[in-house]
Formats: sequence, C-alpha cells, structure tokens
Amino acid sequence: MDNSQVVEQRIRNLIVDHLTLLTSPTSINEYQEKVPVNIVNELFEQWYDNVDFRIHLIENFESPTYTEEERVAILKVSSLMEYALSNTPDKFPDLNQFLVSAHYQLLSNCAKEALSVFLVRGKLSDDEPAT
Repeated sequence: MDNSQVVEQRIRNLIVDHLTLLTSPTSINEYQEKVPVNIVNELFEQWYDNVDFRIHLIENFESPTYTEEERVAILKVSSLMEYALSNTPDKFPDLNQFLVSAHYQLLSNCAKEALSVFLVRGKLSDDEPAT
C-alpha cells in the first residue's frame, strides 16, 4: 500500500470538508459555537494548514489524488484567500461582520465552484489508494 498517497487523499478530503464549511454561514456559526477561537482566523488557518503551505509546489497535488480541474480550483481558492488576507486588518473582524463582507461573498462563491469540482469524484478513501 502506498501510504503517501493515502495521506494525500486524507488531505484532499480535509480540503473538501473545508470548502463545504466555507460555503455555509450556518455551518460556520455552528462551528463558532463549538470552538472557543476566532473562527474567522481559523477559516484561514485551516486552509493554510492543508493547502497553502504547499501551494508553491502545485505538483504536490498530483494524479490520481487530484485532477487537473481540482488543481486549478485549489489555485483559485488559494489566490482569493491570499487576497482576502492581505486586504484584512491585522485583527480579523467579528464573525458576523466577516459573513456579510465582500471578501466572504467572493470566497464563498469561489469555494462553491471549487466544491462542485471536487464533488465530481467525491471524497476518496482514507484507507486505500485511489486508482
């Protein structure tokens, strides 16, 4: 079994989960109720944990774990995350302010598009390498 591919598939599944969260203000609010952290900061940090620290090596997102369309979707979301982050004050806004901001609207729409690309294949196995 190729353990590195299974790890990549798990990361891909986390990306799907994160895109799902980004598209739903209701889910974001529910998450805020459960987790005693600045959820706006957490939305960015989770993306950077799973994607952005490796984005300069887009070839890391390789087949069969990722399709070319998924790679393009990752790049689009990452670019928009970076744009939103660079245009946000040092302190992240209150969650309610963020959810009505233009940055969130753009990010949510981009995440919806990316999610639709990822859902063509859905989540991959957390245990067996995809073919």
